Amino acid sequence: MSSPQSDMIATTPKEFRHSRVFLHSGEVERQAQKGARGSNNPPNSATLVKISVPSIFTSLGKAAFDGLQFWADDLTRWAERAMSTSTTSVVNSQTTSRAPSLLVGSRYFAGRTASSLGDDDSSKSAFEVKLDIDDVALHLQVPRQDGSVRPFSVFASDTKATVKVKPDGRDETVIVATVLDVKIQDTTPETTLTLLCLASPRRLFTPTIPVLSVRVDSVSLPDTKAKQSKVQLTLSKFIYTVYPEFSWVADLATFAKAPPGVFEQVVPSERTILSVNVRDGSISILPPNHPGGLAVTIEDIALDTEMINNSPETLVLFSARSVAALLLDDRAAPQPEALQQKDVTKGIEHWMKLGYAPILHIVGIQVQIRQMSSVVPSRLMVDVSDGIVAVHLCADTIPTLAALAGDLASMAPATDTPPPKPSVSTIHNSGKRRDMSMSLVDNAFQRPPDIGPEPDMIEDDLPKNPDFIDASYGPGAGARPMTEEDLEDFEDDHFGGRSTPTQGTMEKAGVISSVGGETIRMMDEIKIIEGFYDTLQPDSNSSSEHSDANVSVRVQRSKLNLHLHSGYDWIRTRKMIEEEVKAIRRRLEKIRQLLAKGQTPDDSIEKTNTLLFNSVYLGLDADIDDMDEQGLMAAIDANLAEDYETASQESWQSLPIQAPLQKGETKRRRQKARTRSKRAEVEFEVQGLNLEFDKYGEGEALSSRLLATVQELKILDHMKTSSWDNFLTSMRTDSRGNRRETQSNMVRLELKMVRPVSTLPDEEARLRAKILPIRLHVDQDALDFLKQFFSFQDVNGYQPPVPPTPSPETFFQHVEIFPVELKLDYKPKRVDYKALKEGKTIELMNFFHFEDAAMTLRRITLTGVCANTIVAGPY
Repeated sequence: MSSPQSDMIATTPKEFRHSRVFLHSGEVERQAQKGARGSNNPPNSATLVKISVPSIFTSLGKAAFDGLQFWADDLTRWAERAMSTSTTSVVNSQTTSRAPSLLVGSRYFAGRTASSLGDDDSSKSAFEVKLDIDDVALHLQVPRQDGSVRPFSVFASDTKATVKVKPDGRDETVIVATVLDVKIQDTTPETTLTLLCLASPRRLFTPTIPVLSVRVDSVSLPDTKAKQSKVQLTLSKFIYTVYPEFSWVADLATFAKAPPGVFEQVVPSERTILSVNVRDGSISILPPNHPGGLAVTIEDIALDTEMINNSPETLVLFSARSVAALLLDDRAAPQPEALQQKDVTKGIEHWMKLGYAPILHIVGIQVQIRQMSSVVPSRLMVDVSDGIVAVHLCADTIPTLAALAGDLASMAPATDTPPPKPSVSTIHNSGKRRDMSMSLVDNAFQRPPDIGPEPDMIEDDLPKNPDFIDASYGPGAGARPMTEEDLEDFEDDHFGGRSTPTQGTMEKAGVISSVGGETIRMMDEIKIIEGFYDTLQPDSNSSSEHSDANVSVRVQRSKLNLHLHSGYDWIRTRKMIEEEVKAIRRRLEKIRQLLAKGQTPDDSIEKTNTLLFNSVYLGLDADIDDMDEQGLMAAIDANLAEDYETASQESWQSLPIQAPLQKGETKRRRQKARTRSKRAEVEFEVQGLNLEFDKYGEGEALSSRLLATVQELKILDHMKTSSWDNFLTSMRTDSRGNRRETQSNMVRLELKMVRPVSTLPDEEARLRAKILPIRLHVDQDALDFLKQFFSFQDVNGYQPPVPPTPSPETFFQHVEIFPVELKLDYKPKRVDYKALKEGKTIELMNFFHFEDAAMTLRRITLTGVCANTIVAGPY
């Protein structure tokens, strides 16, 4: 039945509206048109129910929610019985024989038409329900772990849902639901936490995109109990906040648990296809103690998976067009008004308006996750390909990122039982006196002859027989001419107390010569194959094939760019520098006035320079103790005339003086110079990154293996004052004139974690690294920027608490780094004489120009060292 009041609902104010239910029953217009054109199938009848509700407010406890689940179970059973269609057609024997072997998702299942059901004389009825709710407020009274009952609230507006049963006569159920705005809140004893909300408020002229959109298609076959479901979920314009407290997840799961006997007769889906799309969403992560925060913005990602009942394999496909991460040092710090006035159109702009700094950007990454449960233990294989990762950092970003990462790591659940410590055997003194001569080793001081410089020698390459060592190798060697006695050894039967092998013995043992105690043997059965090396396949350092490890990760064809920007991200850092600059300028102006009047400066002259954050040098650079009054006034005038941009970038070196600017222009540049630069000053570029990681099970000697290869490694110099563009690249030809092979890897790194004792969890590392020849073009400005950037230390920032039991240091059984050839060009521009007087001999390097300076970093082999020893040791 239809009502003329349906046209008045759209214009009626919400506060005066009431719930409306409209029922319409009749033939579907499209089916009627098909029947009119001469279709063999009769037109389908349809029943349409429209429900319009202005507002719903619900408060449910655990008992009421369980009763609602019983009612939903009864309603589902009634609907299945009411909507079931009786099939009167007789199925032939061939179809009956094929029914048990029917596979869900096959062409027989997907292409199931009305041929088997078309003989049914009964008409097919369709049922459709449309639900429109303006406002929904759902409060779940959830029992908590501490014994209290607190609400878990869900608010939604403009909710629309459509349920179609057997549309167009198909044995199918379609559910479509959209929510324009949603907010989810959890109540704690202290406050109310917003878990999910809209990213920005709705505006009049902006397109109304639903926050949540769900479509469920369920198809079943009448002849069998097979069922296939397809779920499409789309999320847009939302912010999900991750709080340190996760107890609400367990409490809500206990609250939503179905009582016994509910939904037991529901036919499970044999095949479920899940597709999740996220468009312009954000995830905010709040650490437990750190005052800052981390935000992840998602522009467009897609997740597809297919779940088949009793399938031994699960496959998940993930693709991301754009994902970014932003960092903030202090959420309570006030932000500039200029940021608050910006219009927000995307999620990343929302966070930048709050003062967040972008640090990571991932573009075009493809991820494939495969879980195999058919083997014991189960195996997890992850493939990552075609990813472009860009990292943007300032000098003050690194300490904040490290502190926040350490705070987030403390949220990980601690193990209940600490790992067992290896037993240490102790030798007890028996009380008897021991002779010290028993510990002496015979021939302990006998060494091979000195051959060449000691640091350049490798133990395996040291020759032992001086007769075979040329005189140029050292005083302990020397080639001597063969005497008549040596020539007789080829004919006599004895030499040096040993017999020379006969022809038969030599053929049997493969010995072709034995002179001076040295024996030369010939390998047996050497088969020479013509053109063997022409048929060899190129050796690939990385393989996409997965091993038999429990966890296997493969990264292929990826690119990584590290951008180092000048300036600073945090307001606190810029404010400290500005305050110190103002203080130094006041001291310099006071000293300048005293010198102009002919007076002697007071003790404030000792505070004319300072070093902030172990990186930013402010004030006079020259040694004022050795300067006269005129020179000191000239240095003060030059420092006062410098632009603040230059003052914020100088380090230990003396930079050229720039002309003073106008007052208004100087003020604008001062504020701009300390913020992050638009373009990176130095960029690290890694091309062709391939990575293999395998994690093995417990009890095996090999715990994990990591193999990383880089096809091309570059350091690009983007500074305006630099003489070159490439700071570091690969060398085209090495010192011997060998050209680099095509598609060869510039860097190869292999790290293995092994268990010395398989029954203990202790692990030790083995590291091997190989780098192709490197070409360096070093400009002093770029070198000073790198020193200033990586020496930044923020002692006033947040310091994570020191754990009571520090993590054990990684122990390296073996470290091997192959020789690295270098060719260096270095162009110094200035010399810091003050640093040279302080004993920094590295400043002597700035007296010389280097061009095509070739050197070789010798091979390093270390055994039994710790990680800190490798980084900070004297190697």
